[in-house]
Formats: sequence, C-alpha cells, structure tokens
Amino acid sequence: MTQSISSVRDEFVISLEAGGRSPKTVSTYMYAIDGLIAEGAGDEDFGDAMSAARVERHLVGLERAGKSQATRHLVWRTLRTFGRFAMRRGIVGSDPLVGVSVPKYDPTPRAVLEDTEVAALLRACSGQDALAQRDTAIVRLLLGCGLRRGEVAALNVSDWDKSANTIRVRAGKTRSARREVFIPAQTEDALYKWSRAREAFLKRNGVKNADTGPLFIGLRRGAGEALPGSAIRSVLVRRAKLAGLTGSIFPHRLRHSYAHAALSAGLSDLDVATSLGHRDTSMLVIYGSSHRGMRSVQAFRALDRGGR
Repeated sequence: MTQSISSVRDEFVISLEAGGRSPKTVSTYMYAIDGLIAEGAGDEDFGDAMSAARVERHLVGLERAGKSQATRHLVWRTLRTFGRFAMRRGIVGSDPLVGVSVPKYDPTPRAVLEDTEVAALLRACSGQDALAQRDTAIVRLLLGCGLRRGEVAALNVSDWDKSANTIRVRAGKTRSARREVFIPAQTEDALYKWSRAREAFLKRNGVKNADTGPLFIGLRRGAGEALPGSAIRSVLVRRAKLAGLTGSIFPHRLRHSYAHAALSAGLSDLDVATSLGHRDTSMLVIYGSSHRGMRSVQAFRALDRGGR
C-alpha cells in the first residue's frame, strides 16, 4: 500500500513532538520537507517524491537559487532523517537517499572570546546595584555553563541546587538536552549576589514568596516577570558595547567559548557534549572550531616527553 508524502510528513511531525523536539526544531525540519513537497504535489506517493533523483534535483535547485552550503546541507540531513523514519515505519523498504551526493559543507570557523575580551566583558558588568549583579550572573552562566539564551531565560530559582553546585536545565531543545550542569565557583558567587539582590527588589515591590519563581527577572517593568530569551541577548549586547568589544557578540558565541575552554582543559568530547545538551559529539566539530588547531598543538605539547 502506497502512502502520500504529506501523510508521512504528518506522521513524522507527531513522532518529533512525541520525542520531545522543540517547536523551533520541528519547524526547521518542516522547512526542508515542505520545500521538497512544494516542487510536486502533496498527494504524491512517498517513494516517488523522495526518490534519489528528485532529491538531487531539489538540492541542485537550492544551489542555483543561491542558498548557502549550510542550508543545503541542513536540507540533505533533514531529508535523510525523514527517509530513514519512513523506512523504520515500513513505508519504504530501503533508505531512499542511498546514493544521493552529499552537499559540500565547510563550516565557517566559530569565533570564541579571548581571555582579554572575557575580562573586559565582566568588567563592563561590574557594580553593586541589582542590574549589574543580575547581568553579571547572566554573563557568568553563559560563559561558565554554556547555556543557550532560552535555557537561561527559563530557569527558576528552584533549578539551582546550592548543595550540589548545579543548575537544572529544563528548556533544552530535546529531552536529552534537559540536564544538570556544574556551576563554577565564580559563577556561583555571582548567582548568590544576584539572588540576594533579586529577593530584596521583589520584597520592596510587595511581591510575596520572593524566593520562588523565575531566576532572572526584569527590574524596570512588572516586578517579578521573567526575562525572555530576547532580553538575555540584549543584556549581553549592551554589556559588550560598554566593554568596547567589536564584532558580533551574541549568547551562542559565549557557548562556543565555553566549549573551547572545556576542551582546552582536557575534558572528553562526550563530557563536553553532554554538558551542552547534545546526544553525541558530532556538533563539537563546529563548537570552538576557530581554535581547534591551537587545542591540537597544546595537546601534543602536553604529550611531548623528553623532546621526541
């Protein structure tokens, strides 16, 4: 019995959602699949719509339309996952993308913050007022724990385990991304300072149960309201500007900096990937890639004994 590509798509969406994929991730998958469907008809047989020849023509069309290497590679990876899903469900007897040429993809090296830039950024956050202490805690979490901005925004006070020096991340992209992350000493100090300032601010504004609720809150509008992910980014951009940092400074760059620091310290790829909320180590090819050569030299220098 044949099945249309649209009906398989709908099954795939349900499977992704049941597997705990975030709405953003599901949307990314659908962008790739719907682009292929748009070139044919939604009621077209899955095997015909997902044939190797059709997929290759689609990828060539994306290249001619000026789509980037990253986009073409994303579409290929998504369609490969989609095809294997159909194979597991018994919709097709074999992987439909076997033999499809993999689009060339040379990831752009991801820049990390240098030590001098980190120091300047933290100096730009310094101060005794609540705003400075909040922003310091946010920047420290991004740098010291490698959290995504959405993960920081979703933190509640109860997610911080003071006895274990860990933070519970509940808003990861997938269930596997929901994890416990170790808090370095200076990040912990910043959290304690912000915690006291937060509680005092809420009490001044008549908020009961000041020791519960969102960990990071707005200080100008609506006492006690959680900062959204966009505000976490704005905090970093504002402080980076005060620090005089040039180039694009955004939360994910601090996440790359965290990965670079962890790998440079000798942590295993699997430990670093786990702390970042990834199921495997494949993404570490990209994280901190601009300094991969330097890490390699450091590793071999540490290995060198007796002037080999």
